[in-house]
Amino acid sequence: MADKPKKKKSSRQTGRKADTPDLEELLKAGLEERRQPGGKEPKSARDDKSGDDKPQDGSPYTPFLVIRYTPNDVGLRPLPAGETFWESPDIWIESSDSMGRGVPGEDNFVHVRIFNLGMADAAPVKVDFYWGNPALGLNAASMNLIGTEWAVIPGQNHQEVRCNTPWVPVYVNQGHECLMVNCSNFTADPITDPFQPWLDRHVGQRNVTVLSAKAGESLKFTLEVVNLFPLPAQVEIMARTAHLAFSPKELKKRLSPRLVETVLAQGASLTNTPLEMQQRFQPGTVEFRQAQHLAQFAASRQFDPAALLPAKSLESRALIRAKFSEESFITTPPDKPGQIAANLLLAGDKLAVKPGAQPAAGMPLGQVMMQPFEMRHLNLELGVPTGARKGEFLAFHVQQRSAGLAVGGYTIMVKVS
Repeated sequence: MADKPKKKKSSRQTGRKADTPDLEELLKAGLEERRQPGGKEPKSARDDKSGDDKPQDGSPYTPFLVIRYTPNDVGLRPLPAGETFWESPDIWIESSDSMGRGVPGEDNFVHVRIFNLGMADAAPVKVDFYWGNPALGLNAASMNLIGTEWAVIPGQNHQEVRCNTPWVPVYVNQGHECLMVNCSNFTADPITDPFQPWLDRHVGQRNVTVLSAKAGESLKFTLEVVNLFPLPAQVEIMARTAHLAFSPKELKKRLSPRLVETVLAQGASLTNTPLEMQQRFQPGTVEFRQAQHLAQFAASRQFDPAALLPAKSLESRALIRAKFSEESFITTPPDKPGQIAANLLLAGDKLAVKPGAQPAAGMPLGQVMMQPFEMRHLNLELGVPTGARKGEFLAFHVQQRSAGLAVGGYTIMVKVS
């Protein structure tokens, strides 16, 4: 069962001296945190080694829940190192805002679309909805529970779940909070790694906001940067930008999810193709065997309900600058402080391309050495090109790497007005 995060505390100095274990101690501590009582690793559907209960198309005769991180996601985890996992198309906000943003001071309702790619129905499914401050790296201690719903997800189908508990964004963040959803069918397809969407297909994250600006205008945006590791780490910020134009016909419509996902997908790495999935993991691992099943499934089934819109990619001349705040705080660590770092290291042993082995995509914005669970603010300045035309879109994908490992990110879309 997922650990419920504690009530969020203020990110002020605690006066506690942070522990600084070395890498070997960190990995050992993380492994112990993952163990259940009795010294056994938690078991999930992805741990099955036999493959005998899977038909030829790769779909297991059990529930197989997925909250997608990209439109062509079929639930294969862990994700490739550095993948943009915080732009889930399956999480959105019901609000009075025409661009789908949270509106401070009024009731908003969060929705999630959950896929069940297995042959069996998933019942019951517990669905927990959370919000967090605009930040690049998030953990259980960063998140605040909005509400919980229960649902039945039919096999080989998907279901939309609305959180009926109203969410009222705070004015201090202007409605730009991060959203995360955990889902779990405890009997047949349980969640194993809450709040870690790059590792667990039961978790979805949406760190995306949409702004509006004129050509030549400069925007300011502030994000939190937290060292999620229980040891000092060099934190590096990277950014990737894109510039797209759509037809006048599409621009006359309301800002549709299809348009948003088209902007977000521009310039992203090509993943979840049958070939990429077959080559993602080291041969001999459980993940490698499951990848062969899911690659067949991806090749034979089209489960994505929305196709991307035609758009013209323009040379990106968008400007982005970043500066770390001088002031910093030690935040409250999660109950299992070494789990994220240990999971990243363990996942790296399974991947064919090791985390940090390839250069990070995008341009470097800055780096700083941070203490365990230290938090700083990252002040961004986003520049809209003077030649940008009304109706065009810019995307700024900002990523945080700690000790060379990608731990999170945030994406800002700008509609040229």
